[in-house]
Amino acid sequence: MGIGRRKSGNFKFPVHGSQFSRLKPGGIFLFTYHAGEKTIHLEEFIGRKVDIEVVFFASDFIIDCLRGAGFEIIEITERGPYPEIEYQSRRAYVFASKPPVLTCRR
Repeated sequence: MGIGRRKSGNFKFPVHGSQFSRLKPGGIFLFTYHAGEKTIHLEEFIGRKVDIEVVFFASDFIIDCLRGAGFEIIEITERGPYPEIEYQSRRAYVFASKPPVLTCRR
């Protein structure tokens, strides 16, 4: 399920100033999400009343956001849902890394 901040009807991917900033240079992380371009509203989840919007993101959008924030994409994988087990949406997995800090010596 996607993360985002609602701003004027669009969702903004919070890369700058978020938990991503804790990643050390050269560090690798796995980002997973439901792939697509829709938002669904849930009023019940696992037998409990909720009031949430779940945002699905297109992989191109996620990749552009990560690259725009200076991350390097290592690998992208998408898969379909396991029938009768998972919510019937595509899953996406993006391995990315924070580039090592480059230093100049004189």
